[in-house]
Amino acid sequence: DNGRGNAVIYASYSKRDALFQGDRKYSSLTKSEGTDANGNNALINSGSSGVPGTRSFSGYELPNGETLGIFNQDGSGRAWDNVADRFNYAPDNFLQLPQERYLIAAMSHYDINEKATVYGEFAFSHNKVPTELAPTPAFTSIYVNPESAFFGEDVKEALRGQQTTDTNGDGVVDDNDNVYMYIGRRMVENGSRQQIDTRDGFRILAGVRGDINENWYYDAYYS
Repeated sequence: DNGRGNAVIYASYSKRDALFQGDRKYSSLTKSEGTDANGNNALINSGSSGVPGTRSFSGYELPNGETLGIFNQDGSGRAWDNVADRFNYAPDNFLQLPQERYLIAAMSHYDINEKATVYGEFAFSHNKVPTELAPTPAFTSIYVNPESAFFGEDVKEALRGQQTTDTNGDGVVDDNDNVYMYIGRRMVENGSRQQIDTRDGFRILAGVRGDINENWYYDAYYS
């Protein structure tokens, strides 16, 4: 209309693929501060004490003199290796978060006359970002029966005579009571911890503006 106005509309779309720490050699192992074989401060292979095999923190002594630290699959126990037994959670975590985003927007203006220009803007965006962590580690205090069929003989022997609380309510603490244990276990059978953050945002604006005189102008809008 003889240059009295214009309108613009545009859209964009972006998608970023996931990259896990296990996809790159430099990030595939969990590291922590420690001491190397030569006694020097260094980053060493590490991980979490919450492991798929149940971890015991109670300090009971096995018949072989080792401290019960972890359960084997057959119910027997062994000492905890503070390096080899730790759970390497790095491969399960993102190095680069995946993302999907699209945007559409428009703006326009039109000169009604020399004193008034109407204008408007519109924008809408949608953004989706999944996050993921290694399977949940659970730590809890429990009372266990030393004679449980799920325990190997060495574990039963370690737990016998360790009763300190009257768990059956008979008024005495003896071999008929259960034994306190503080344990931890990573529940890998449940899969990783996942969530999706989805955010929608929009903006609408309409207004009118113009000159009142050489020194004053107005701009009224609703957003």
